[in-house]
Amino acid sequence: MNLQSEVGAAKSAGELMKMPFHKLKHPFGYRDGRFVHVDEVDSGKACDCVSPVSGELLVARKCSNKRNHFALASGGQMTASLESYFHKLAKQLIQESGELTFPCGVQL
Repeated sequence: MNLQSEVGAAKSAGELMKMPFHKLKHPFGYRDGRFVHVDEVDSGKACDCVSPVSGELLVARKCSNKRNHFALASGGQMTASLESYFHKLAKQLIQESGELTFPCGVQL
């Protein structure tokens, strides 16, 4: 799954990090200790998901005229740091794959 195509609008990771978090359509929620894509869950509160960063209850919005996305059940805006969101997702991906690959020449 390509994260940049999911969040749209940005042409580079740098541009993406500068976008206001509340203006993005959030394709991922958090359920049972892992990220889930909005297309993997039931609509509305039945998705049983929370915000990966704040822990607030989410609703899955399945839209015919917009991209499917999660929103806060309270109706508020997601204001958590985009960096925190991607940090948690990266941790999950590393744990699930069991490896971490660095570009050639990177020394630890």
